[in-house]
Formats: sequence, C-alpha cells, structure tokens
Amino acid sequence: MQNYFAYAGTGMKNDFNGHDNHHHDNLYGYIGGGMGVCGALPGHADKFFGNKIVLLGAGHYASYDCKCNTTGTCPEMHDNQIYVQGGEFPSTCGQTLAQRQAQGIDLGSAAHPLPSDDEIIMWARELLELPATAGSSNPYAQ
Repeated sequence: MQNYFAYAGTGMKNDFNGHDNHHHDNLYGYIGGGMGVCGALPGHADKFFGNKIVLLGAGHYASYDCKCNTTGTCPEMHDNQIYVQGGEFPSTCGQTLAQRQAQGIDLGSAAHPLPSDDEIIMWARELLELPATAGSSNPYAQ
C-alpha cells in the first residue's frame, strides 16, 4: 500500500489479528513510531520496506512480537531510512540495527540524524510528483 498521508501517531499499524498489511515507499513525517503490528499467521506476514520515517523525539522504529522468529511470523522489513534525533537507531526488540542486520532482519535499512523541515517537504513534493519548489502557479506542472 502506498500512502500519501501525514501520520501523527504510528505509521503502519494493525491489531486484532490483522495481517498481510504492506506499506512501502512512503514518507512518515513527525511520528512517534514507524510501525506497530500484531502477530500474523505463517505465510501472512506484514511488510514494511522502502519507507522514510521521521521520528518525533526518541521515538520507536518498530513494535511487534519479538518472538516471531520462532514461529516464522515476523514482518518483512528492509530498506527503510529512519531519521531520529541524534541519528542513533532506536532499539527494536532489544537490539541495535547492526544486531538485527546480522540476523538478516532490516537489511538495507539505516538510521540518520533528523533532516530539516525543508528537506522533508522536498521529499513529500517528490513523492506527490509536484515541482521541487512551490513557486509554480500550477502545482501539477512538470
């Protein structure tokens, strides 16, 4: 699912036995958490990849059943760009990003310091295929 929304709480979320929720190539700006999902049945994992996540404060990147590796129900997560105050990856399931990636989780994902508001606005304009600046009288002009 590709969204064009600004989130205030959590980006991707599901509960009450939700599953097969796919979020990719989105911009989640100024949120408290990137994703928070419940457990899924084997073969029905949620997917969260290719996203830019700008966290408020310390924020949290992901919340899900950390024992899912024993049941094969972990969400598929990779290639996310996480922007957080100080640029340090917020611990997920008690692990650093390097520890997660050593286990094959979140490959291609990286943590970065917070971008400027102007940079976030530029990303949003690119995602929505709007001109790079707001100076155009026609927002749909190429």
